[in-house]
Amino acid sequence: MKRISVLLTVLPFFVFSVVKSYSAPTDTLALQPKAVYGKEARVISYILDNNHYRKLKLNDSLSSRILDHYVNELDNNKTYFLASDIRSFDKYRQSIDDLTHNEDVSPAFDIYATFRKRYHERIAYVMNDLINRDFDYTSDEYYETDRDKEAWATTPAELNDI
Repeated sequence: MKRISVLLTVLPFFVFSVVKSYSAPTDTLALQPKAVYGKEARVISYILDNNHYRKLKLNDSLSSRILDHYVNELDNNKTYFLASDIRSFDKYRQSIDDLTHNEDVSPAFDIYATFRKRYHERIAYVMNDLINRDFDYTSDEYYETDRDKEAWATTPAELNDI
C-alpha cells in the first residue's frame, strides 16, 4: 500500500516533466535508401510485369495507384500532410514505374521524410500547445473521425483545428 502511494505521488511529476520537456527532434537521423532496396524494387517490378497471376504491368496507371495507396497508408485520416505536400508528391505520380525499373526508390523515402517531419510537428503541437490550453466544455465541437471525403488542410493552423 505504501509503494502505491509513493508511486502515485511521484508519477504525476514524472509525467509532467516528460510533457514539459518535449520538443520535436531537430537532429533526426534521415532514412536513406540502401542500394539493395533498388535491386529489390527492380526484381518486384520484373515479377509484376512477367509472373503475377493478374498480369499486372508496372506502368503509369499502377504508379498512380501506388502513390495514392502509400500516402493513404501513411496519413489515412488527413491529419499530417498538407495539400502542398500532396501536390509536391504528384511529381512521382507517373514516374514510380520508371524509377523502380531503374532501381530508384527515392520517392518512398522522400514522402516518408515529409511524413516524419509533419508527424513531429503534430506531436510538438499536442505536447506544447494543446496540453496547456484551457478547454471550453460548453462549446459545440466535434471530431470528424471519417475524413476520407475531406480536403487536405492547406495550413498548419487548419491541421491544428482538426
